[in-house]
Amino acid sequence: MGALRTPSRGRGRTAAARGVAFAILSFLTLAAPTTAAAEEFGTILEARRMAEDAAALILDVGFMKALPDLLDPNGPFRDRDLYVFVFDLHGNVAAHPNLPAIGSSALNAQDPSGRFYIRDMLARVERGESGFWIEYQWPHPTLGRLMNKVTWIVRAGNVVVGCGAYPEEAS
Repeated sequence: MGALRTPSRGRGRTAAARGVAFAILSFLTLAAPTTAAAEEFGTILEARRMAEDAAALILDVGFMKALPDLLDPNGPFRDRDLYVFVFDLHGNVAAHPNLPAIGSSALNAQDPSGRFYIRDMLARVERGESGFWIEYQWPHPTLGRLMNKVTWIVRAGNVVVGCGAYPEEAS
């Protein structure tokens, strides 16, 4: 009769390795939708960079020459749910892809909590601040629901540039 064969150590390790690999693959598969969903939205750091880049362009070429780039839906100042907006120092809309009323006053704009966020923004700029965060509630441009928005504000000559992100969308 032949000898009874027992699994070798190598085979046992291979089976264990396959089990670990399966566990890791399963975890990554379950985690992937969350990661992919998070990449659908811009971050607050990307928003800050976009606002700073737009302000630099305005200071470099002037607001009127920068305006086509600022409003171009396929341009450098639109990315996923991020977009740049611009107000003059009196609170009038100078450029905003979701507000067609260029030139209209936004001083009385309030979020649902009653905050006059444009007034707050301009008061800080008037005090000499440039490069600061402001928080308010705003409709998300792709999800269509009201959410908390964190916006980076920077002054560029006689205009105020902003770009914000929605930090709760990643959760």
